[in-house]
Amino acid sequence: MLVAAVCVIGVMVATAYLVSLTGPRASVAGPGPTAATGTGVIRSMVARLNAEAAGVTMTVGFVLVDTGASCGMEIRRGVALFHGDLPLRPDVTIQTTADVLADVLDRRRSVEDVLASEAMDIQGHPDQVRTFFACFTSPRCEPLD
Repeated sequence: MLVAAVCVIGVMVATAYLVSLTGPRASVAGPGPTAATGTGVIRSMVARLNAEAAGVTMTVGFVLVDTGASCGMEIRRGVALFHGDLPLRPDVTIQTTADVLADVLDRRRSVEDVLASEAMDIQGHPDQVRTFFACFTSPRCEPLD
């Protein structure tokens, strides 16, 4: 019983520490400024970084043209960090709408399709965009067979 209580307290302290570093996470659909600006889509990516991203180091800027919001995401040493401002020197900058970004992240549209349709404007190399999105898992559940 004492061990369980110590574990629970340890998890609570670790969670409070992480929230103090990154700020509270917001749901895309939930209330708050990140939902209103569309940056909740980008903020949610932090939890979806896959293990294969351990060797990737890059900084990506986002400009959501439908809301006017801008922010960034940095991948380094297998960790994704959300930045509330546009990075000063991103490897690539993506300009699109929150809906298009959500479609790509949820795998409803491919990166290739979005780039070809010009629904996503990039400053940088298209391969960097492909590499970046490949670092994240889709929230969709696959059937268990």
